[in-house]
Amino acid sequence: MQVEGIHRFGVRQARQYRDELLDCFGLLASQPKMARLRTEFHPPLRAHFHRSHVVAYVEIEGGILILRIFHARQDWRNVI
Repeated sequence: MQVEGIHRFGVRQARQYRDELLDCFGLLASQPKMARLRTEFHPPLRAHFHRSHVVAYVEIEGGILILRIFHARQDWRNVI
């Protein structure tokens, strides 16, 4: 993701987006119920949308476990 971002948008913008995603991960870890629980998946997970990406995660003791990060254009609902 980082390499593609650098290629498409340049180093500065790619780093800024990476930092935003890292901040997003921290926010989700501190407030794991922030995203709606998606019970249509097994096991149920949460999906948080951040700009062009979807962060799929589950709650674990002490935070979250990020399962995968999808581009919003991907058919992420059928990949999980």
